[in-house]
Amino acid sequence: MTTFYIIRHGETDYNKNGRFQGQLDIPLNDDGRRQAGMIAARMAAVKLDMIYASDLMRAEETARIIARGQAVTLEPRLREIHVGQFMGMSRAEVERDMPEAWAEVRQERDDVPFPGGESAAQVQLRAMAALADMADRYPSGNVAVVTHGGVIKTIVAGIFGAGDGFRSKIVLDNCSLTMVEWGARGRRCRSLNDTGHLVEAPCEVRADF
Repeated sequence: MTTFYIIRHGETDYNKNGRFQGQLDIPLNDDGRRQAGMIAARMAAVKLDMIYASDLMRAEETARIIARGQAVTLEPRLREIHVGQFMGMSRAEVERDMPEAWAEVRQERDDVPFPGGESAAQVQLRAMAALADMADRYPSGNVAVVTHGGVIKTIVAGIFGAGDGFRSKIVLDNCSLTMVEWGARGRRCRSLNDTGHLVEAPCEVRADF
């Protein structure tokens, strides 16, 4: 059985200001780096066989802080959902300037893409395929996966077999830990949005994308 330690990246200024990041390459801010240091301290007790990260800067930087010199493998399939024309916009701006597109996205149908971007179903397909490949490589290993809120939500939905409307029911803080067990008997979620290591830096839940 493979144990996945799935970590959302630390905070960015786009998270702080409620802007859609999608696949924009935004770095961590100072709070995000502090959060990454806290999850790194927690993960120091775990012998990791491999650390994978999205190739976007905020996830890679979080992963390298956790790694403390251990190798990090970048995996493009772990990138955040592509939010298309919403990238860089605040939710208020989207509601004002693209009300029809926003209304459609708000229905939270897994097969409906962001305008000019991806759907949750497409993200789930690539993310779950990436985890399956990792599980094949490390069938009895401990594997850290540093990725994004939208990606983690699709993974959790896939494990629970949940569909439309499920993602909005999941809360994911920056630098939270979600544990997934993956083996011959199936897949199960052992913990979700664990933030016990962030007690010194409580943070407001902000935009997942």
